[in-house]
Amino acid sequence: NGRGSVWVNGMNLGKHWKLGPQEEYKIPVSWLKAVNDIVVLEEEASLPQGAEVLFHLKPEEHKIP
Repeated sequence: NGRGSVWVNGMNLGKHWKLGPQEEYKIPVSWLKAVNDIVVLEEEASLPQGAEVLFHLKPEEHKIP
């Protein structure tokens, strides 16, 4: 139940599972652009209503090229 993969700008960020300890992913800053393409593939279950993808960037630590 609830498994799939995530890509950021064509780079495979990894797999996700509904069950398991993984709650967040770290995206290498070198993968980011001014405008980013995020693809989330759900293989077995659809995202529940109200599901969100949140991004937290600490500008004092990183600059997006």
